[in-house]
Amino acid sequence: MIAGIVSWRFVGYVPVPKNTPNTPVERLVRRAIEHRRAEVFLASKVLPTNASYDGTRAACERSLRRLGTNYLDLYMIHWPSRYPISETMGAMERLVDEGKVRYIGVSNFDVDELSRAQRALSRYRIVANQVLYHLGDRGIENRLLPYCEREGITIVGYSPFGSGRFPSVSSAGGRVLGSVAARHGRTPRQIALSFLVRNPRVVTIPKAAREEHLEAIRAGFRAVSDSKRLILFCHDPTALPYLWAESAVRSRANQIQHTFVGHLHSPLILWKSRWLAGMPTISFLGPSVRRVSSALNRARHWKPFKVRLCPSLAGIELLKDGGFFTADLHEDLTRAWTMVRHHIQR
Repeated sequence: MIAGIVSWRFVGYVPVPKNTPNTPVERLVRRAIEHRRAEVFLASKVLPTNASYDGTRAACERSLRRLGTNYLDLYMIHWPSRYPISETMGAMERLVDEGKVRYIGVSNFDVDELSRAQRALSRYRIVANQVLYHLGDRGIENRLLPYCEREGITIVGYSPFGSGRFPSVSSAGGRVLGSVAARHGRTPRQIALSFLVRNPRVVTIPKAAREEHLEAIRAGFRAVSDSKRLILFCHDPTALPYLWAESAVRSRANQIQHTFVGHLHSPLILWKSRWLAGMPTISFLGPSVRRVSSALNRARHWKPFKVRLCPSLAGIELLKDGGFFTADLHEDLTRAWTMVRHHIQR
């Protein structure tokens, strides 16, 4: 489940691990809205694996309990699922009828998928589509954005700074941004955001990746002795090229035994990565193809990490955006001597 808070003071999405109702992040969200629920626009998503009629309703009920509220302002399906869209949208309309959801949205839907979702609704309309949108990936401007303008659907652009691919100050794009920013007394990132939201139908949800997060990861690798073997957990393999850029990580490459990832979705994509590494990002065939091709673009950097699919998505969710574990194993490797979780503060 992914919960989000959007208000005049704070705009962002807070990842909340599934099946862990007492997590610190979840308590933080509950505390944040406890005495100001009416001031906050609260959004959540249903995962595609839960997107059947009954599954969508049950997932929403769990979200409401865990967040300590009796309604969500916006409820979205995370991306297209194997369930008929009529089931998911039917459940969404029922939740609106029951007062548990105010508005219906989708995420990572292209024009055709969005149109099918609209036709599946009989009493309410889709108000938002959350999709990838940044200076280096403006594919939505070809078809999706014009379609949403005509239909009165708001585009919620995620990763507006490019998930680590924001133009460097030494690049041609970075120099242009710097020049414009200096002229207007703003930062390059402020200029980028202003450009992306120039259309009134577009809002963005930037995520602040703080330097201290990266320093915590560096320190974790530096603290590992030469005799230790490493098993890494990574929610999304697109982060691996940025890890490989860190000398503290590269210096431990020979100690990495496996890296388990939870956001590959299938062994097929992992297999494809071995011969499609370096392929260009494909932006014109919809969000799903764009997401996969973007990941494969830098897949050559995955090799030193010995990537494997995570055998338990629930397990990888516990680590997502929350920190890392270290463990000292018993010499017969059947059990851990000690296991310590290192939490990265937000």
